[in-house]
Amino acid sequence: MRWGKKICFCLGVISIFLGGNQAGKAADWVLTPSIETRAEYLNNIFYSARLRKSDYILSAVPNLDFTYNTEVTKIGGNIRLSGLHYLQNPNLDTINQFYNINGSTMATSRLRLNFAGAFLSTTDSQEAVNATNIFTIRQRTNAISVSPGLTYFLTERWSTDLTYNFYNVDYQSNPFNNYITHTINNRLNYLYNEKTTFIVSNTARYSQYQQLDNTIFALGPQLGFEYKFSEKWGLTFLGGANFSQVESNVRTASFNNLIGFINIPELQKQKTSYVTPFITISSKYRWQNGGINLNYTKSQSPSAYYNQSQYNYFTLSIDQNLTERLRIAINPYFNLTTIQGGNSNFDQYYYGIISHVNYNLTEKISVGANYRFSYVTNTGLQNYGYPLNHVYVYLNFTYPLHYQY
Repeated sequence: MRWGKKICFCLGVISIFLGGNQAGKAADWVLTPSIETRAEYLNNIFYSARLRKSDYILSAVPNLDFTYNTEVTKIGGNIRLSGLHYLQNPNLDTINQFYNINGSTMATSRLRLNFAGAFLSTTDSQEAVNATNIFTIRQRTNAISVSPGLTYFLTERWSTDLTYNFYNVDYQSNPFNNYITHTINNRLNYLYNEKTTFIVSNTARYSQYQQLDNTIFALGPQLGFEYKFSEKWGLTFLGGANFSQVESNVRTASFNNLIGFINIPELQKQKTSYVTPFITISSKYRWQNGGINLNYTKSQSPSAYYNQSQYNYFTLSIDQNLTERLRIAINPYFNLTTIQGGNSNFDQYYYGIISHVNYNLTEKISVGANYRFSYVTNTGLQNYGYPLNHVYVYLNFTYPLHYQY
């Protein structure tokens, strides 16, 4: 809870800072508190290929969404807690925490200041994989991201973005390794016409592992575009390359012919450089009662194993309102992660599907069900695979509050 209190305090300070200079101007505050109770079943509570135990879980999920808007400032965010009680394994009872905020304010007619921050503290590997691109066994994972930046409008058609991101992930068990990443991104946008925007982007990232002092430096130039087929349909594409250099400490053993024994291995610096492709494609299409989102990314990121991971991530989400009260959604996804280097050489496949149904009993009360099927496969020094089935039913109460001044 110590991390959670600090993050909540920081988010509050940021909100006050971004919105504090708007005194005397019309402002809208929208607070949407909600409470959700769930009855869950999980067939593999440790997310482990060897120790497979199922359990029934009762959970309470208080949530707060908030937005703050003026003529020049916009702030949005979310605070969510998830308290879990395991009926057969009460020693695993825990509270997971999720916080995020994003905001922007026009400092001048051409300069916009931006900020985004997020923090999670979770034992749910299916939630942590979204932040780390690695599916791990059940453990406490803490991750924090802070991203200040700015947008400068050079002309009516030209604009540039400069963003710095600090990211720190803290795994609470071995053999996973904590790391800190600093990323700087500069993006140049050219509005060719009402439908087309051309993009030139450059990213520099430096990552450091705390245990062995391994470091990774990566540079990624990218070119792409955004295209609006219509008001309801848009496409974004970026392509480029990642130039990486990994400096790692490895142990090398040698045989001494004079004494006939193997010398004690010592840590030695090893540098590896390589080039990998970068591709990201996203498309959204909305219709009157639903929509579809498609995302694909091929890139790299630091991993929990002292080196880079190369990953392919694909997700497709479709939602549809069948009636005014009944909504359904489906979300297939696929993630292939490759780890090469050091003592970790393997491919990890993580794929599955999420289906969701929600029914509004009243304007403030809804019921629903969610089912997630996942399959995790590792190929390398150890080959294994196992399914994950997670299902829950819920009752949600939401009470939106709207303030104007």
